[in-house]
Amino acid sequence: MTTSNLAWQIVPLVLCGLLGLLYTRGWLRLRLIASDLARPARLISLWAGLALLCAAHLSPLYPLSGELLFARSILKILTVMVAPPLIWLAAPVHGVLWGLPGGLRGRASRAILGPSAIHSTLRVVTAPGLAWLLFISAFVIWHDARFTNWSMAQGWARHLSLWVLALAALLYWSHVVGTAPRIHARLPLWVFFAYLVGADIPNMVAGVTISFTGRPIYAHYANIHATTASRFAVDVLDDQIIAGGLIWFFGSIVYFGSAVLVMRRLFKHEHPQPFPNWDADERMIAPGLEHRLSEPRPAPPKTH
Repeated sequence: MTTSNLAWQIVPLVLCGLLGLLYTRGWLRLRLIASDLARPARLISLWAGLALLCAAHLSPLYPLSGELLFARSILKILTVMVAPPLIWLAAPVHGVLWGLPGGLRGRASRAILGPSAIHSTLRVVTAPGLAWLLFISAFVIWHDARFTNWSMAQGWARHLSLWVLALAALLYWSHVVGTAPRIHARLPLWVFFAYLVGADIPNMVAGVTISFTGRPIYAHYANIHATTASRFAVDVLDDQIIAGGLIWFFGSIVYFGSAVLVMRRLFKHEHPQPFPNWDADERMIAPGLEHRLSEPRPAPPKTH
């Protein structure tokens, strides 16, 4: 591996480690003053998400993705469907801000949440529509045969494309999970449903196309299988079928499963409440006896 390729691999991993340590420091502080916000599950969730992002760039999965298409599909599943939701479920912005020194924490909080140029810029670049468009564009390009054949021949391009895919996924899932920072109004539930289904459909199309095309799509993997056929128990078409099936299956679980949960919330009916004064005399009187309401009522008997 060249020095340039090693830098593309190591530098982001070091940044992920520093982010995790900063979050852990903030989590320990929050644990003393807001234990609800600093639950152990959130700390585990953040480190699990970061670990999965890093695992996509390390052995044995990363080298294997250069030889097997289904290993590359696993990289996408970890980078797009699993790691980003885990990271956002940890409420990382709160933890990282509390991990900063006091003065810097205040300035950073005001810059992100208060009226500032940084806040205005964040509102623009993290807009829900733009986030969805960037996310869909990133993984459509990821599956493009010409891009795949080119990037697999360039070590730095493989790493860079994975990190770009991860950033696009983080931007997308920030609106779905919605932990923080709250710089956008909460979207209606029906918009969330469309947001998720709108990601599931192209993912399903990609998975089905890869699985059922019936011919090798990616020249890179066709050449690998032709020259190293004895190393693997699957041929190039079997490799494609498994790869497409993984994308289709896990995408349906993550996107469509989340959309179903949103639909349950959308159509959830509360227990019916009784009408006010449902047992009043005016409502309970039988037809034809309305005149009894105007008659004086006998006084209750006196008790001794």
